[in-house]
Amino acid sequence: MSKPIQGWNIYEGTAVNYYRPQTIIQPVFGIKDYLWPISTNDLIVNNNLTQNPYW
Repeated sequence: MSKPIQGWNIYEGTAVNYYRPQTIIQPVFGIKDYLWPISTNDLIVNNNLTQNPYW
């Protein structure tokens, strides 16, 4: 998930430069992104639930 996203430069005038892959963005995927938070209402309704780590 943290691999760079590559694409073509659409602003180049020549085909040689247009079709050359370039890094567009480097996403940041951390340990927090594996689990989503549990809503506060669900935690109140069910006391057996605990919030996911880092939330």
